[in-house]
Amino acid sequence: MRQPGAHARRVHAARWLLMAGGLAGLLAGCGSAAPLITLSVQAGMSVCTPAPNPAAGISRWNSPWGASVGMYYNQSSVPVTVQTVSLVGAHNMVLHGAIVYEMVRYRNPLPISFAWGYGTDGLRVDAKLVQQVPGAVIAAGTGPVTNFPKQQPNVYEVAVDVTARQPGAAWAAGVNVGYTANGQAHVIRLLIGIAIGAQSHPDGTNGDDPLCDTAMKAIQSAFAGSLRGSS
Repeated sequence: MRQPGAHARRVHAARWLLMAGGLAGLLAGCGSAAPLITLSVQAGMSVCTPAPNPAAGISRWNSPWGASVGMYYNQSSVPVTVQTVSLVGAHNMVLHGAIVYEMVRYRNPLPISFAWGYGTDGLRVDAKLVQQVPGAVIAAGTGPVTNFPKQQPNVYEVAVDVTARQPGAAWAAGVNVGYTANGQAHVIRLLIGIAIGAQSHPDGTNGDDPLCDTAMKAIQSAFAGSLRGSS
């Protein structure tokens, strides 16, 4: 059984970078006229899981895997409806579905990585807080927020259900979240790396996963290219 190793530690550090930078990212976006903003830092986080990874409940190279792909807040006075979630720059990765999870009063975030399967062997959360995409409604917020931990508004996380298309390194460099508000269509893009090191061997790997290394390097390269293009 593979125990969490270097990539697990990398995940923890990345999660810290996401939360520490979230307020700065929000302050930068407060002037936006778009209803939905992200608290997550652009190109600020990447996560990779080996597959199989029995310690994480991932028994096969193509087992369904869940990844949290950012926190979002509706700064408008009307609800928005999430209609689509798509992968950015996907390589050997298949998106099977997505959910929106309500973080009531800015508490109890989703794990960054989990075996997909709500209420069974995977993530266990209150079913009333989970909505499927398309059709997930994000309630109107309380206007711009300057201190999320102090003001504690309801925020929402998007999570995706993905697998590798075939054994090998699989990755995506972000997500596009498409939504409607007052009859108008919007898209918000978040650069956030998700990756799978899909091993054809049934026992996976017992050390650092070279497929995860390959995927993480590709994600960092995609981040750099996207940020150069937007500057």
